[in-house]
Amino acid sequence: MKMLAVRVTREMRILVLGTADWDATIATNQHFVSAGLAQLGQVEFVESLGLRRPKLNKGDRQRMMARVQARLRLKTTEGVRRPVPHALSVNSAIVVPFHGRAAGSVNRWLVRRTARSWLRWSGARVLYAFTPTTYGLEVDSDVCVYHCVDLLASVPGISSKVIDQHESLLARNADLAIASSGPVARHLKSVPFHRVELLPNVADIDLFTTRAAPAQERARRVVFAGNLVTFKVDFELLDALADRLPAGAELVLAGPSTTDSIVDREAIRRLTARGVRWTGALTHLDLADLLGSAAVGLIPYRLNDYTLGVSPLKVYEYLAAGLSVVSTPLPEVQAVADDRHVVVSDRATFVDRVLTLLDVITDEDIHTRQDRASGHSWPARLDLIRARIDELLTQNG
Repeated sequence: MKMLAVRVTREMRILVLGTADWDATIATNQHFVSAGLAQLGQVEFVESLGLRRPKLNKGDRQRMMARVQARLRLKTTEGVRRPVPHALSVNSAIVVPFHGRAAGSVNRWLVRRTARSWLRWSGARVLYAFTPTTYGLEVDSDVCVYHCVDLLASVPGISSKVIDQHESLLARNADLAIASSGPVARHLKSVPFHRVELLPNVADIDLFTTRAAPAQERARRVVFAGNLVTFKVDFELLDALADRLPAGAELVLAGPSTTDSIVDREAIRRLTARGVRWTGALTHLDLADLLGSAAVGLIPYRLNDYTLGVSPLKVYEYLAAGLSVVSTPLPEVQAVADDRHVVVSDRATFVDRVLTLLDVITDEDIHTRQDRASGHSWPARLDLIRARIDELLTQNG
C-alpha cells in the first residue's frame, strides 16, 4: 500500500478532546487516532468531558471520584493501564457535568485551564475533537478537526439540544469534519460543516489476522463482541439464538455492561442461565484469540436513531479473524453485505442464517474474508488523517 508523504514536526502540539477515558475498557477511534497523531507532534489527550447526564448510581459516583482524584494528584500517564506513546500525555478535566448555557462560562474557564499548556504553545496548534463541547478552543487553533463517530444527539442520556448547540458553534471554525458513516456525514452537512469527509470505521486488521486459526481448528462458536447495553443490543434476538443452538455449539458474549441498568443486568443473567458464556471485557489480544477460534460473528443491534448511524468496526474485526458476519439491517453493514461472508438479516430469519453458517467455514472462506478486511486497517487510515492535517496546516499558513 502506497504511503502518503507527511511532514513530521515536533513543533506541533495536538490537543485531542475525547468522549471516553484513556483507560476505557474497549479501545475506540479516539485511542487509535491519538496514538497515531503522536507521530506528528506532542499530543495531549483530554479525557471525556461527560456528555451523558450523570446519575446518582454507583458507577457514575465512582467515575466522578476517580476524575477528582486524578486531578488532585496531578497525574497524567502514571497508573494508566492502556499503553501510552512517548509523545502522548493524558489529562483529566473537571467540569460541571451539564453543558447547557447555565454552566457554559464556568466550563469554558475549566476547559481552557486544562488546555493552558496547549494554549501557551507558540508553534502550530491542532485541535482534534471527538466531542463538540470544545468551549471555543477551535478559535485558538491553527487547524481544527471534528471527528464524529456517532450521532451523539441520539444517545440515551445525552441532551440533543446541547449537541446541536455546540456542533453549530464548532461548525463556524472547524476546518474539517470527519464522519464515520453516511448518516453521520449527512447530519454534519446539515449543521452545516463546510467540509465533511466520510471515513468509515476501520480495525486492527493485522492483530486479528495473525491470531486466526485454520478452519479445522475452529469451534462451533458464535460470538458477539461489544458493549452489552439494551438500547443498542437486541437481547431478545440473542435469547432466541441461545434456545436454538445445536448440541456442541456455543454462544459467547465478549464485552462489558457499562451501565448500572437493572434491565441490562437482567438481560445478561437471562442469557447466562441459558448456557451462554459471558467473558466480560477482554484485552485486545484475548479478543483476537477468541474470534480466531470461532465461526460466526454477530451484530445483533436494535434499529433506532442511534444504531442507524453506526459504522460497526466489528465487521472488519470479524472478517480479519476469518468469521462470517450476521447483522441486523444496519445501513452501513448493508452497504458491504454480500449474502455469504457478510449477511444482513431481519429478526424473522436472523437465527436461521446464523445456524446455516455455523458449520460451513473453510480455509478458502477465511482467506477471502481476510482479503476483504485488509483494506480497512488503522495504519492506512492514520496515514490519511495525518496527511489531512498536514494539508490543512499548509493551507492555513
